Amino acid sequence: MTFEAVNNVDSLKLTHIITDTVNIIPDVKMIPTQNGQLTIRLGYEPIFLEGDILAVVTDVKPHPKSTLPASFKLEQNYPNPFNPETVIEYQLPHASDVEISIFNLQGQRLMTLVRAYQAAGTYNIIWNGMDESGRAVASGVYLYQLKADDFIAMKKLMLLR
Repeated sequence: MTFEAVNNVDSLKLTHIITDTVNIIPDVKMIPTQNGQLTIRLGYEPIFLEGDILAVVTDVKPHPKSTLPASFKLEQNYPNPFNPETVIEYQLPHASDVEISIFNLQGQRLMTLVRAYQAAGTYNIIWNGMDESGRAVASGVYLYQLKADDFIAMKKLMLLR
């Protein structure tokens, strides 16, 4: 099986034989094409699978709907105030393009923690108080934002060095 990761600049081809059991979440975007190619979207970039693709279903279990969140939600980070790192938890009721970013009070984006297509569920991400360049930000109040589909939420957090 050949995996091809494609972007606007160039492409990279990798060959890998899959021998493991794979769990498929129904919300994962898998798009079959008529030319025998399968496209799986991971984050913002697709992965194309070509060749003989064989799927053997050996065990089907219903997805426990009760464990999925009922709505989008951005939780308050913990600990807050924090030093040296904090946990940001969020919930997705269905698969979505997700972006989690940290901003200063002037509205400048300091760090993007998540930019990916994610399945429904509850997620945690850790922010270590660094900006995109790997520099430690100063003590102070910052904002963190969740964007998922049409949902946008923002909360404050405080870093004490």
